[in-house]
Amino acid sequence: MSETLFRSTELRADGTGRTVFGTVVPYGVEAEIHELGRSYRERFAPGAFQRSIAERGDKVRLLVSHDRGKLPIGKAVDLYEQPGGLHASFAIANTRDGNDALELVRSGVVSAFSIGFRAVRSRQDGEVTVRTECALMECSLVGFPAYDGAVVGGVRSEQIRHRLSVDVASRRLDLLIRSAWPDLAVRADDPKEKPYGDVEYADPGYQDDGKKRYPIDTKEHVKAAWSYIHQKANAAKYTAEELAKIEARIVAAAKKLGVEIQSESE
Repeated sequence: MSETLFRSTELRADGTGRTVFGTVVPYGVEAEIHELGRSYRERFAPGAFQRSIAERGDKVRLLVSHDRGKLPIGKAVDLYEQPGGLHASFAIANTRDGNDALELVRSGVVSAFSIGFRAVRSRQDGEVTVRTECALMECSLVGFPAYDGAVVGGVRSEQIRHRLSVDVASRRLDLLIRSAWPDLAVRADDPKEKPYGDVEYADPGYQDDGKKRYPIDTKEHVKAAWSYIHQKANAAKYTAEELAKIEARIVAAAKKLGVEIQSESE
């Protein structure tokens, strides 16, 4: 039986409510891992959790520091993949442990998400182990990240969470379709196709594969696009001119949708 492994990412929180949300695993970002008596470099490939999300996305529980000796403090209400990583939202239970954890997140004392997973498929890219398929076992709130660059959007209110339920259902339906009919998933992932449908993208296809990236049709997509494009690994894939155009499109979409975004210097 394979070992359960753990990886953590940076968490930042703002706002009010009982739903903690953000990026739990960044894709394409390398980290130095020290475990099982050895050290190696690792990164997660896009799509690594697709099957896991489709099969048990609503069964994923939120723990504190991977402590399975205690009851979970929350459960996943939204779990989905975007080009930059695996995203999640967790409803925090109104218990003593849940309230304590939520206060630590709001105050910024707890600053990271971490996942417990089992590696299903991996490949080697030089000296880097690339995780291509993983079984997601659980997520946890922890103090320190193994992976940099993943930013949690904050603590979402219950009212907003309900307004997003239709979008959540749509993403889950898409994951189920991809799991049941992989041929459709292959066609949908064709570089010539638009991965999020007929919407506006910040990147109209600058990279070599010609694929459109960073949809900016909704408030959530705009915030995510702004976060992703300011990750060094993502920005490095573009020229300075292309990067300026991408940022300009995101800023224009943010103004149109009434989204507040901050520059990296703020």
